[in-house]
Amino acid sequence: MKRRFIWLFLLLFGLLSLSCGGAKQTNKPAEPAKTPRVAQEQPEKSAKDVTSSGRYVADLGFRPKSNSFSFENYGDEGNYRNLTVAEMQRLFGDKVCANKKKGKCILTAAAKEWMKEANESMAGGHCEGMAVTSLLFYTKKLDPNDFGAESVPDLELEGNNKLQREIAYWWATQMTNPTMDSEIAATPSQILDVLLKQYRAGAKAPESYTIGIFKRDWSGGHAITPYAVEDQGKGIFWIMVYDNNYPQIVRKIEVNRNKNTWSYQASTNPKEESELYEGDAGTQTLTIVPTSKRLRQQVCGFCNQEAKNAQNTRGQKEDKAEFNEIWVSGQADLLITDEQGRRYGFADGKPVKEIPGAKVKTFKFGVDVWDLDSEPTYYVPLGVKFRMTLDGSRLKKVSKVEIAMIGPGYVLDVFDIQLKPNQKDTLDVSPDGNQLSYKTTVGETPNILVGFETLVADYSFLLKGFALEPGGTVNVVLNVPKGRFIVNTVGNKQVGKYSLLMDRVDIDSEDELIFGHDGIELQPNDTAHLLFRRWRGNGGTVPLEVDHGSDGSIDKTIELTDMTDEFSE
Repeated sequence: MKRRFIWLFLLLFGLLSLSCGGAKQTNKPAEPAKTPRVAQEQPEKSAKDVTSSGRYVADLGFRPKSNSFSFENYGDEGNYRNLTVAEMQRLFGDKVCANKKKGKCILTAAAKEWMKEANESMAGGHCEGMAVTSLLFYTKKLDPNDFGAESVPDLELEGNNKLQREIAYWWATQMTNPTMDSEIAATPSQILDVLLKQYRAGAKAPESYTIGIFKRDWSGGHAITPYAVEDQGKGIFWIMVYDNNYPQIVRKIEVNRNKNTWSYQASTNPKEESELYEGDAGTQTLTIVPTSKRLRQQVCGFCNQEAKNAQNTRGQKEDKAEFNEIWVSGQADLLITDEQGRRYGFADGKPVKEIPGAKVKTFKFGVDVWDLDSEPTYYVPLGVKFRMTLDGSRLKKVSKVEIAMIGPGYVLDVFDIQLKPNQKDTLDVSPDGNQLSYKTTVGETPNILVGFETLVADYSFLLKGFALEPGGTVNVVLNVPKGRFIVNTVGNKQVGKYSLLMDRVDIDSEDELIFGHDGIELQPNDTAHLLFRRWRGNGGTVPLEVDHGSDGSIDKTIELTDMTDEFSE
């Protein structure tokens, strides 16, 4: 059987680009730094405990020496497991499944892309997951015995796939609702008041929290675990924390009530100013997230609820999709512009926020954060038509860039973009994910993935090796009612060759079917129509209608043969 996930083929072709997060809740959009970061020497991991009296005015009871992990925060330097299909189901329920025959969940195209983007984001660190998981062990929501040891400090990370996946699961909740919208960004005194109120109940506290810390420019996001508050007198308070970059070490955030400021030295060397986190009442760069919101099933903003309701296989509460999510990897500045000319993102290196309802989320990583080519995720309200510009004006060298839009039931992904200094490429997309137009100024060979859900089947299409000349444009249109996947190129003067992969998951079948064909030629200004609904299954052919000159008439039809096995081998 030719059953493979579409990402398997991406890997085989070498296509994928690899690239923690009573006060007033503001949900303030993060303003990530866009100045190219310079690698800085990382602190020596020889921290000593903060000299604390141990007499706390509020105390959850958690202690780093007995309740924290013995291993440090980690990125992608090892063979670690992150989210799998099981974690996706656990996060969102069966609605992420295109098919669940015989109990096996095959993810939808949008769910696969979301999982891929989340997993690649964890390359920067797992601090959010470690901060949350350690709290859940302490509050007995999790049992360390289920992960291989009698106590948390005795847990090992290496070779412990179950623990790795658990940490990844809780990391991912910073990206989902209701968790994301429950984040409280407030003044230092307000954050302190929340912890004082809750933690005065000790181990019986009704709520626990993780703390997010950011630089003033919203770079360097890191998540740590607050467990007690110590009054130093004269308006100075210490929030005692477990920092997963420094296992089992007592550390503290200092809050000055008189000035309404906070500070945290992320390094063991206080002379390293580059690693000093600090803020005031105006920055709101000290945030807290309640643990209880993470314990609920999270909202699936990329699920096609209409299609899932039609399947009538689940009695789950309907999720309300509100945004298209824009994920970017690489060092390009991203600017989103709607039809009215309103912008969101970065124009000439400066943040702009003009599109009503749009927002941005900077994630918390915690490892090598000053040397991480991380980009925030943007959220654009559904129904808004917009253009995205990838701007390389401030690049000093070529940057490998990927940009993906994930919405309810669809995904558009353009990757393997080699963005050069001063290069500006544009990507026009329709609000429903059915149309994509990519234009390059200097010439590109991008790879394009389009996936969508229907009432009877889920599809993914991959165009590989579509070479564009300077000024060239590739347009992709998905006509679902007529079963046509349409591709044309404008501005090219030479014949283009590309490969095509199609992935189909039928609602009533347990199989995932893959079709592949190599060496498809497209003359300048041609339009090709793939009649994807004509495909009867593995081994069958698919008609490709070609309109020379894109004048609206079909000039020839080619029966594409299924070459999937040759590709997979």
